[in-house]
Amino acid sequence: MRVGISHEFFEKGLQDYASWRDAWVRETGQNSRDCGASTIKFEFSRTPDGDTLAVAENDGPPMDEETLLNKFLCLGGTTKQAGDSVGGFGVAKVVIALAHKSYRIDTGCCRVVGSGGDFEVEQRDFFHGTRTEVLMKGDQVAALRGAVRDFIAYAQLDCEIILDGVSHKPNLKKGKPRRDLGFGMVYTNRTHPHTMVVRIGGIPMFTEYVSVDRGVIVELKGKSNEVLTANRDGLVRPYSSQLSAFVTELAVDKRSALKSRDPDYRYYAGDRLRHCNQRSVDVRDLVAGPDGAVPATEPPNYDGASVPGAVRVAALAPARHDPKRPTASIGQEFLIKNETGLEIPRYFLPDTGEFSPYSRKLVRAWGRILLTLHRIFEHEAEFAIGFLFNSDEEAQFEEGRYGKVYFLNPVVVVEQKSSGSRSFRKRFRLTERDRLIAIAAHEFVHGGLGFRYHDESFAAMQTDVFATVMKHRRKFNWCFQ
Repeated sequence: MRVGISHEFFEKGLQDYASWRDAWVRETGQNSRDCGASTIKFEFSRTPDGDTLAVAENDGPPMDEETLLNKFLCLGGTTKQAGDSVGGFGVAKVVIALAHKSYRIDTGCCRVVGSGGDFEVEQRDFFHGTRTEVLMKGDQVAALRGAVRDFIAYAQLDCEIILDGVSHKPNLKKGKPRRDLGFGMVYTNRTHPHTMVVRIGGIPMFTEYVSVDRGVIVELKGKSNEVLTANRDGLVRPYSSQLSAFVTELAVDKRSALKSRDPDYRYYAGDRLRHCNQRSVDVRDLVAGPDGAVPATEPPNYDGASVPGAVRVAALAPARHDPKRPTASIGQEFLIKNETGLEIPRYFLPDTGEFSPYSRKLVRAWGRILLTLHRIFEHEAEFAIGFLFNSDEEAQFEEGRYGKVYFLNPVVVVEQKSSGSRSFRKRFRLTERDRLIAIAAHEFVHGGLGFRYHDESFAAMQTDVFATVMKHRRKFNWCFQ
């Protein structure tokens, strides 16, 4: 005796999916990818009765009879337990075939014709690949075509997808690496703003709206049956709550959420800028040298923690000049923070002897503007300044292992569309004085006044700060002399 399974049971299985049409395309596409197909074809048409004939065909190695009957047509059965296969649950056959009015599967020497759990197996002439024809209730043609277009837009596969005779190449590149969530790696790109695509092996599993004006790719690690729910519309716990927390963080503070957790630092010792008891360090000679470079020093641990991965370079405090050694002409504590993965050009590095006039003037103005802000608002503090290199931010405030640091990004990262290669170009004209003051005022609200997130309180305080800056605009003129 066996437990019978009615056709209605399979039909209700479609309710387990946020969109069973998206799931049908995803599962047939993923099966084709896992079997090594180079071409996947989708065709959709209306029948005279008003129903939909959906066809998915691939040219990968066909299934033998045992695999077809005991794996594909067996609930819970699967061959995808190792290697780089994306599947592995053994339930996708419900949404692919069993839940619909009828189906026919041609693969190798076998043809299966069935409805629900009832089917017959026939022998046929050898078919190289697998062709699945499914008769679906109602008119699903437009929805299925849209699902295929989304699949093509969000996938990155080494194969061709043909939709109704038109060829497409699914090649959504991940983009810039941003953050390791443990169960997946976060990337961003400029292709699909306000959309987060969760993928595994380049196959899009599901999407979510996000509040950032760029595409967010979460590429999952490990096997799908270890991180995804059985319907693959979401993540299992605790990964689901971690992803939810990440989406919330994106909404609250994009900069923090997308910040790389392992940037490269270069540390240059020197005096910290400070405003204390109505007196400030006089930085009129900031970036006015030359001063000789002196031996490397240990970066201070302002929070008592270790400083892993920091590159110690020649300190920039005044020292006896040696004409045979490169000169570094900053007297203040200075940092380079690199989140691009690219090599920083020598003309942005103070210890190379090639520190450019653009870099010198930008550092001088940046330090003086920030010091003037602290004076105007009578805010006692000591801090360092530095250059930030990433693709998105003009500036950044950081407080941690190097104490308080105000970074300015002197470059725009340019990506070539044809090759994908990246390079730097200057971000600022040195005549853009008001722009530099506005950027510094924004970071001062973050660092000096403690408003870390871009919420309503931050916006209100920034308005007040800008109003005060405009009132005292003449006090910033010396910053550019």
